[in-house]
Order: sequence, then C-alpha cells, then structure tokens
Amino acid sequence: MVYLPKVHKDVNLVCHLKTPSGCWDGLQIQKLLIDSDSVDIVSISVSNVQREDSLSWHFSSNGNYTVRSGYKLGVDLLQQHLSSSSGSVGAGSSWNDLWKIDVPPKIKGFIWKACKIWIQTLRNRFRRKIAGDGYCPLCYCCHETTTHAL
Repeated sequence: MVYLPKVHKDVNLVCHLKTPSGCWDGLQIQKLLIDSDSVDIVSISVSNVQREDSLSWHFSSNGNYTVRSGYKLGVDLLQQHLSSSSGSVGAGSSWNDLWKIDVPPKIKGFIWKACKIWIQTLRNRFRRKIAGDGYCPLCYCCHETTTHAL
C-alpha cells in the first residue's frame, strides 16, 4: 500500500507518474511519495502494453469497492493480527492491538464501534426512542442488533 503524504488532485492515475515516453518520472514520484514507496515504484518494470488507467479495489473479485469488501478486509486483517499475537480484543486485553493494524482509520473505527455496540442499528435506535420497533427490515424475525446486522 502506498501512502501519499499530501493529496494531489492532479495526480490520481499511473499515467501521471510517467514521462511522455512511458518511463517512470522519478523526480515526480520522489516529490510526491515517501522514499521507501518511491524506490519500490521506480523498481517496477513498465509494461509495453498501452492501455487506459483504471481505479480498482483488488480485495474484491470485480475490482469495485463496497462497504462489505472493506469490512471483510478489516475483519480478516484483525483476525490475522490477533492470531499472530498472544492476546485478543476482549475484556482482558488492550485495544492497542486494534490500533496497530495496518488498515485505513475508518475500518479501525468501524471495528471498534462494532465491538462497543455503537453501530446505529435499529435495536440501538429503538432503545433511544428514535426508531419504531427495532426489528430487522429484511427478515422481521428478530431485532437488528450489531451482530445480526453484520
């Protein structure tokens, strides 16, 4: 995963990091990225096949990002991290394990909120007298709790 120190509206495709001849623009890459990422990118050989750039999410089969694919990635990474460490996220452990995982902050926040039962489910909204009966609108057989919704 490559981290951009700053957001650059003009640079969002691979072609923006190449010279007109099709080689990597080393100065541009070095200016935009941290050293370790720029070295890694410049070491990638450039393909001779000319095709249009496209944005894709390689964690889904069709290349499109969905909340479901982002959530699945976060859960998978959390499970990998917890299985490699001695503890688990629970009553007796520290939340530091969650914050150390290399995933976007939104996924960490979502997992944390889900574990704390702070997700805006119909059951939680019913308890706060915001929503109707709190039952799941898909199955109508039980309350929409965090576990049921996920």
